[in-house]
Amino acid sequence: MYRTSRFALIFCVALCLVTSCASGPKVFQDPNGNVHLGVYADSYNFSMQMTRVKVEFDGKPAVNKAFGTSSSGHKDSMYQIYLPPGTHTIRATANKGGAQAEQTFEIKDRVFIAVQFQPATAPGGGGMKIKVSPQPIYVQPGQSI
Repeated sequence: MYRTSRFALIFCVALCLVTSCASGPKVFQDPNGNVHLGVYADSYNFSMQMTRVKVEFDGKPAVNKAFGTSSSGHKDSMYQIYLPPGTHTIRATANKGGAQAEQTFEIKDRVFIAVQFQPATAPGGGGMKIKVSPQPIYVQPGQSI
């Protein structure tokens, strides 16, 4: 029994280390944050390898996440971040096809942002897109923002 427990502990620690490294640095999430960020990665074929999406606000890294493929073809991550009121710039990049997008936006109270990567095989073409809204943004699998 001791040997099994020790193996289980080593396996769990190794799994935690591997999954932490694969997803990149953790984002500091602020439960009182005024920026509600959704990062979406769509895949339209199962042979697509992992896609790494990076998001910066005003040149400072905020998200660095690897998205794998899934049977639904849609992965997402949600973040809540605080930025002071005023004008800010968001920049998003993906390691596939040189996809990137940048947009300047204004924060008065709170803002909702969707960042989406779609591969070139997506209906209507792919690339990186950013949408900013004062209202929540909902993105369904296969939907382009």
